[in-house]
Amino acid sequence: MRRENINYFAVGIFVLSMLAVFFVVLYRITGRTGPTDEYYVMYSNITGVKYGTPVLYEGYQIGQVEKIEPVHKSGRTRYRLGLSVVKDWKIPSDSVAHLVASGLISAITIDIREGKSTAMLQPGSTMLGHEAINVFTAINDVAEELQG
Repeated sequence: MRRENINYFAVGIFVLSMLAVFFVVLYRITGRTGPTDEYYVMYSNITGVKYGTPVLYEGYQIGQVEKIEPVHKSGRTRYRLGLSVVKDWKIPSDSVAHLVASGLISAITIDIREGKSTAMLQPGSTMLGHEAINVFTAINDVAEELQG
């Protein structure tokens, strides 16, 4: 009887330690690997964007979407996205954040296209955003016009 209790205790310790290792690995792969700076961008349509959407700089991943806040102003709703970017990453002030999808069924990403300005954006500032044209929405709008 005493030997069984020791075996149950050993198995319990092993299971708890593996559970702890699992949570540590899960935390490490979520994209939060170091200090970041926060930047903002505004869009009127954020279809496909969610927490964790990758932020690219000329195709190189530098961060992810951390916050999405609806902003109601002048009878319109726009969305303010908080982007966490690798600390001290230099972004020219005339850079534009494009919502892009590399294919018809690929996920949306935010690709910051480098500007030519020598002045850099300060962390916490808002950059210019450019929305993607949704092909399926355009086709649906044309189909509705043809029906009516």
